[in-house]
Amino acid sequence: SAQRNQLRGTVPAWLGNLSRLTGLQLSANMLSGRLPNSLKALSVLERLELAKNLLTGSIPAGLGELRKLNGLNLLENWLTGRLPDSLRGLTALQYMELSNNLITGTIPAFLGSLHNLTYLHLGLNNFNGTLPDSYKALTALNTIGVEVNALVGTVPASWGSMTQLQHAWFGANVALGGCMPKTWSGKLKELDIGSTKITGFC
Repeated sequence: SAQRNQLRGTVPAWLGNLSRLTGLQLSANMLSGRLPNSLKALSVLERLELAKNLLTGSIPAGLGELRKLNGLNLLENWLTGRLPDSLRGLTALQYMELSNNLITGTIPAFLGSLHNLTYLHLGLNNFNGTLPDSYKALTALNTIGVEVNALVGTVPASWGSMTQLQHAWFGANVALGGCMPKTWSGKLKELDIGSTKITGFC
């Protein structure tokens, strides 16, 4: 771990040579530039934490090759572009924190195939479009956050299958409306629907 050490410069490509690495924690530094695609060689990596840096560019497609990754934290950077389809390969992933970046495009439907996810936070980005019906398969999900984007439509009724959900953040999507699945009503511990058109449960 090299967190909070005021490290500067780019994330070194040679990290991809550390073939036995199971955790890489470089959060809360001043790292800039693009994430190197060489990280895809870290075949036993379980946790990648690069939150609160100055990283730019898009998330490299190679990260989708990290089959043992269970935690990905890229919170609070300057990442842009769409989420690469290759991330559907992260089948062991339980924790995905991508909030507070500049990621664009629609909320990816393919994330619905990551059945081990318990935490998914995509808030404070530039996502648009509707919420995918495919997330009904995320039955282990405890937390979902899509707040402060440009989402439209409604919360899919099929999301009622998320029976473990306790934290739901939809706020500041001013064109997001409709109602939430009734199955959530007795289980949610935290709910943000401020500055939306969501009307309650049905």
